[in-house]
Amino acid sequence: MFLTLCAGCAGTQYQSPDPTREEVAEIRAQVEATTPDSQVLTMSEANALAKPIFQEITEDAAMICRTVSEADSCNIPAFEVVDLELVNARAGYDLQNEPKITLTRGLIENLADQPDELALVIGHEYGHLIAAHVGERKAP
Repeated sequence: MFLTLCAGCAGTQYQSPDPTREEVAEIRAQVEATTPDSQVLTMSEANALAKPIFQEITEDAAMICRTVSEADSCNIPAFEVVDLELVNARAGYDLQNEPKITLTRGLIENLADQPDELALVIGHEYGHLIAAHVGERKAP
């Protein structure tokens, strides 16, 4: 696989053959065998894992925001964990047009033993707010 990626970078025109169903099944079995089972977290546990990381990032994000944005647009977002198994994160605005970062319980479960990765996700969502990639919610 690595050689295929390197070959692509080098500009060669080699195209690897499509894998057989058996090869795909074998690779899938290997991945599943080496993928650790994520632990099921309660909402309380998910919040306890993610909230301190969010608070730590908030200090740095506020400083960055004041450096690159107008001070009025640097409101600290609300933080919410929603009880969904899917792996997702979102930056946006609530009904009062206040900034909010939302993570799913499934995301936190999958990153429970990787706090740096969880911090990366939260920082990424913070970046969307700082860079104004998400617009304010419009009144219906």
